[in-house]
Amino acid sequence: MGLRRDASDLFAGIAWSTAQVMATTRDRARAAGLSWAELPAVSDIDVAADLARLPSGWLP
Repeated sequence: MGLRRDASDLFAGIAWSTAQVMATTRDRARAAGLSWAELPAVSDIDVAADLARLPSGWLP
């Protein structure tokens, strides 16, 4: 998610690495009156092993 101004409170207390992260973030953005755009979803990259699932073209 890209932001044009500080809205770090959107991410405070988020239960990271759960299925609810994006839904919670959307709810908070909506409640704050923010608008956003979303790119197609890709797999999370949390640990080194996840690099094997990077979309083609992301690495040189």
